Amino acid sequence: MEIRRIILLASSFIALLFLVSCKTTGQAVSLGQNELFAVERIAASSGIVTLELPSSALLLDSHEIIIIAEQAPQGTSIVPNSETPQADFKTSNTLVWFFSKTQDEPIGKFTIIKRLPSSITYSVQGTPSAGSVFKGKWGLKIANAEGQIISSGTMATSSTCTDSDGGLVYTSAGSATDGTNTFSDTCATMISGVYQEAASCSGSSCGISEAYCAGNSVHLFVPSGGPGPAFVPCLSGCINGACTAAGTQTTSTGPLSQFYVDNDNDLDGNDLLLAYNLFLSGSSLNGNAVDGIFLLQMYHAWLSQS
Repeated sequence: MEIRRIILLASSFIALLFLVSCKTTGQAVSLGQNELFAVERIAASSGIVTLELPSSALLLDSHEIIIIAEQAPQGTSIVPNSETPQADFKTSNTLVWFFSKTQDEPIGKFTIIKRLPSSITYSVQGTPSAGSVFKGKWGLKIANAEGQIISSGTMATSSTCTDSDGGLVYTSAGSATDGTNTFSDTCATMISGVYQEAASCSGSSCGISEAYCAGNSVHLFVPSGGPGPAFVPCLSGCINGACTAAGTQTTSTGPLSQFYVDNDNDLDGNDLLLAYNLFLSGSSLNGNAVDGIFLLQMYHAWLSQS
């Protein structure tokens, strides 16, 4: 009887070890002994992207706030509302999340209520332009640390839609077709919510309505809903469907100092949080209105820093 009990106990212990090993493998990223945080991106050929996060970041402060930003390659777009959990800021090719470690964290006009998950998923459609890759970054507010998202896997989704200028390329006029519809890049103005196409334009209301492929379909800005992700400002004007080269698109549009919010002469995750608060309150920063376009420029500038 005693021998049988020992065998049963041993079997239970082995089963427990198996359950524990299954629970701690798979989605979560393992951290080194003194490593604060890390994120790994796995992009599958199906277009599904998984960001693997640490299941337990023990060295992080209990009040830590984590910022994670992703930018899809040119020629692709993020499938609307495909991300889990839902992003706090999103456009056709950019996602930004704010997480807290253990409890709700108020930041001025908004409160971060999402806890750090073990993974994030979203879907990308279209075919990446040659040489274009994912950009991703994470930042820690209290620890004042940040890092690049490590990438593995490949994404080579197929599409019957073609774009002559290679995707969301604003300095080159092009057209996109899916065999049924064909749309062309067009100069346009947006004044007090009123959209008007033009052969050329200049000034703060001038932008471009960009034709692009999303999966197997061609897309173009639809003015009824206001400025969409494919309508972007042309800072130095637009001629015949292309922004002039001096200043363009939704990437950084000037010195990084225009995005400094906390006056530490460094663009970091804390600036992103504070700017998002300014966005919610309808404020300005360094003479610029903090609107969706400004936030997108700021996130892209942060992602582009090494």
